[in-house]
Amino acid sequence: MKRFLASVAALFAILFSVFLEAAPLTAPSGLAEGSTFRFIVVTSGTYQANSTDINTYNANVQTDANGATFGGAIINWKAVVSTSAVDARDNVGGFGTNVPIYRSNGTLFASNLTTGAGGLWRGGGFAAGSSGKIVQINGLDPPTNVAWTGSTNGGIRKAGNEVGSANPGIGVPSLTDQFWIAIGTLGVGTLQQLYAISELLTVPISSSSAGSSGSDGSTTTSTSTIIRGTSIALSSLGASPVLAGGTLVLLRGDRSSAAFSISNASTILNPSSGSATLSGSFSGAGGLTFTGAGTTVMSGANTYSGGTTV
Repeated sequence: MKRFLASVAALFAILFSVFLEAAPLTAPSGLAEGSTFRFIVVTSGTYQANSTDINTYNANVQTDANGATFGGAIINWKAVVSTSAVDARDNVGGFGTNVPIYRSNGTLFASNLTTGAGGLWRGGGFAAGSSGKIVQINGLDPPTNVAWTGSTNGGIRKAGNEVGSANPGIGVPSLTDQFWIAIGTLGVGTLQQLYAISELLTVPISSSSAGSSGSDGSTTTSTSTIIRGTSIALSSLGASPVLAGGTLVLLRGDRSSAAFSISNASTILNPSSGSATLSGSFSGAGGLTFTGAGTTVMSGANTYSGGTTV
């Protein structure tokens, strides 16, 4: 009887865990359709920090996410840790962009991925966008109150205390200041949680916001102007797009022949890898700043006068 009850309890625990982790994540409330954002979570499992290979930690957080989805697709995650070779903010990607970071429960954690006001990498001046802990993907509180980071409060490697060292740096998921990522160090022999940040995600366009479908099956949306403080994916733009101080987000393989107007200094976020092609013209008084690791090819007859920063 005891063995039977134990088996039933174990099965219930597995089913309950799968139910929680299988629930898809949804876009935080208040975000405009077509805008972009990212999630930050803490793992449900605990891990060693004795590897010097960043891929080990990325694999850990991806496995821990257990196939969590957004918009029907499995989310890719990167660990918020620094090794002796890779800084956390570079591993996460998107450094310097105005993409907001949300907890999995939909509350704002950081307004952007910069070192400026509201930035995740602000350092000593960091203050979370709202109160509350960094939670697990399923919205539950962290199992413990320590996470390996190996990082300074600015998201770069903590010299001598990176993950893979004898005493890696740690952060505290319940804190909403700089100590979320850098509060001290701990002996490498213990098991602790990891932070993970999702890939760039785009708020879906509802059918009521969409325009007519083209002969190729594509849909034109009503989102055409990217204002300051917003980040919009190329696939979510409608006709006659205007860059008005916000960020145009490109993915690998993106192509567009649309003519863009630049009314204010704006940003183009290159694909995280590979390239995108913009063959239409760019005109107006604003300038462009390009960020990100990939490449954007602009082959149109561009006449904008605000300058280019790469």
